[in-house]
Amino acid sequence: MALPVFSQEKISSDNAPKIKIDSLYREDQFYFSFTFTTLQNKPSGLTQDKFSSGFSLGFLRDFPINKTRTIAIAPGIGLAYNNYNQNLKISEQNNVLEYSILDSN
Repeated sequence: MALPVFSQEKISSDNAPKIKIDSLYREDQFYFSFTFTTLQNKPSGLTQDKFSSGFSLGFLRDFPINKTRTIAIAPGIGLAYNNYNQNLKISEQNNVLEYSILDSN
């Protein structure tokens, strides 16, 4: 039988290394993703044909808002595309969305 034991030492703040803040450091990010959409708890007659896939990509620019650069906002720009392959028709009539299942013919 083994008992896990952990210990920790307290380090005096006088001995702690001083950290120099890089005034130019930013965490700009590029992102890219693939998606695969599946329908669950489908009503009878609703089918999903082939793959319902998609992707997204974009860029975020980091703008720190405090001197230690630990809080930031990151506005960006991106693009997303989704392809849905199912027999569900979504239409709008008088600003109301209507859902109906299309015939398989």
